[in-house]
Amino acid sequence: MRLAKILIGVFLFVLIGAGATFFFIASPEYAGGQKALEHGKEAYGKQEFEDAAKWFRESAKEGEAKAQFLLARMYMQGQGVERNTKQAARWYRMAAKQGVAEAQYQLGFFYENGRGLNRDEVEAARWYRMAADQGLANAQLHMAILYREGRGVRHNELEALRWSVKAVRQGNGDARSFLSNLTQSLRSRARNDDDAEAEFILGTMSRRGLGSPHNDVKAAEWFVKAAMQGHREAQFQLAYQYANGIHIQKDYAKAAHWYLQAALQGDVRSQTAIGALYTLGLGAGKDLSKALYWTKKAVMADNVRARFNLGLMYTQGIGVPRDEQRAFKWYKKCAESGLAEAENNLAVFYAEGRGAGRNMKQALHWFHEAAAAEDAKAEFNLGMMYTRGVSIEMDSEAARKWMRRAEQHGNTKALMFLGMMYDIGQGVGENPRQAAVWYEKAAQHGNVDAMYNLAILYTGEHGLKHDLAKAAALFRRAADAGDALAMTHLGVMYQEGKGVAFDIAKAAVWYQKAAQTNYKVAQFNLGNIYRRGEGLKQDDRQAVRWYRKAAKQGYAPAKNALGYMYATGRGIAADKRKAAHWFSEASKLGLEMAGDNLNKLKRGKGGFGLLSLAVEHGTRTLLLTRDDSDAGLFDLYAKPLI
Repeated sequence: MRLAKILIGVFLFVLIGAGATFFFIASPEYAGGQKALEHGKEAYGKQEFEDAAKWFRESAKEGEAKAQFLLARMYMQGQGVERNTKQAARWYRMAAKQGVAEAQYQLGFFYENGRGLNRDEVEAARWYRMAADQGLANAQLHMAILYREGRGVRHNELEALRWSVKAVRQGNGDARSFLSNLTQSLRSRARNDDDAEAEFILGTMSRRGLGSPHNDVKAAEWFVKAAMQGHREAQFQLAYQYANGIHIQKDYAKAAHWYLQAALQGDVRSQTAIGALYTLGLGAGKDLSKALYWTKKAVMADNVRARFNLGLMYTQGIGVPRDEQRAFKWYKKCAESGLAEAENNLAVFYAEGRGAGRNMKQALHWFHEAAAAEDAKAEFNLGMMYTRGVSIEMDSEAARKWMRRAEQHGNTKALMFLGMMYDIGQGVGENPRQAAVWYEKAAQHGNVDAMYNLAILYTGEHGLKHDLAKAAALFRRAADAGDALAMTHLGVMYQEGKGVAFDIAKAAVWYQKAAQTNYKVAQFNLGNIYRRGEGLKQDDRQAVRWYRKAAKQGYAPAKNALGYMYATGRGIAADKRKAAHWFSEASKLGLEMAGDNLNKLKRGKGGFGLLSLAVEHGTRTLLLTRDDSDAGLFDLYAKPLI
């Protein structure tokens, strides 16, 4: 009997439970969160507030953020439910945590005014900021008010200005009134009280175009007034304008003055900048002890740019012993903080094995990190890696892509390399005209190699229509910049009267300048000038002297000429054995004329052959093709960041 009762009980439990389950699933009163939300909106639209509240509650419990916000609003307004600010605060918080901007704003309002929550202006500011960051104008206005009044946040009228401008730009009328009142107050304080903070904010308004037209000249005027009264931020901003020539004449002396004033007040950015100016000797005079002092002071305050500058100092031994391991350490710290310049230099150190073991995988990684920030040097360096196939597969198309990006972001070295690629047809079709376009751009930026290559193209020997006058002008520019090959070419043009009027004396001058740089071709040509007495007083001893210098560098025509001088006893005692030696040396280097001279010497005959003039004609493109060390190929930041 007892067993029968138990079985009946189990049967009824299962039956009732199943029925209940069936009822729950089939009931029209149940819907998913999203569907319940839609039902609630429909009921609310019909002003069926009790039904709306039920649907919103069902959806809110399912985690629908919009329903949580709408239910909170109904509790706040007493629609369909008894008015309850605590319940309103509860549901606003849930919606706010899910990122509903209006809920974040309302929660901030509740905290600010103590509705349903204990009054807490710090929390109010936190939630207002979240909503303001999402672009909610009312929240932006409230942030402006809190900053102006110093409630929940530190008093900061500049931040008040910034947030009110954001709200005004969205058409918020109350924000427009607030901004007008704030601006009038600032102008009054600046005019009547010489208030430095007001002057600084007015300067910032002019500089950024906040609530007033953008005007850098006016900004500088306000910054000067504030800076003169010791306003630290105004001093920094004024220094920055002078250092960068922003709508005022660039003046490093004034920049250094104001950076120093701000640095003395503890401004870390200014400490970094004045350290850099002392390093470079700009405006403040070069003083490496002061440079190190201010740089280290900023480093102690964890300024990433100062850390980078200290790395540069260790790289170059500026004010400290040269130490690439320490430089590597500082570059790595800065790179890990996301400073693109440091990412590039760290990559170069990895690529060249400086300060740590060579690691091309890490080099490639950091070059890409810097390039992602559009760092022009890193883009150039990636182009170089793909050009040369440095630890990666050579890819001329990728090389060209990175070089183009580098030049677009201001790397003038990339202009030269793009010219070289078109010059020899690497990754692109060989195109002298396009090469000339890129060389011209690089030359305009003072690239001497580009001037030289463009001049070579204009000689007409590399597919470009010849223009010897342009070639001579470009050789002259490169020669004036100290390029020995350009000096030699210019000398040859004067000697032959090509592109310039014939002038053997000027030819001699340029040969002398180039020869003094130890350029063997110029030394040989100068020897010829002395031997013949053209443009200079004839002097066989000087001819021998310059032939010997060029011969010691393995230059075959000079060795042949030196053999001639020994064979004929010009400028030196005749010595057939030494003549034979030098003719033989030149012949081994492939100079056929020298072999003939050696045979004539052995037969006791004269009439030795000499090369009367020499010049190199090729453009400088070996960097794209040579197979040697990659050291020194990469573009490294070498100047401190101001």
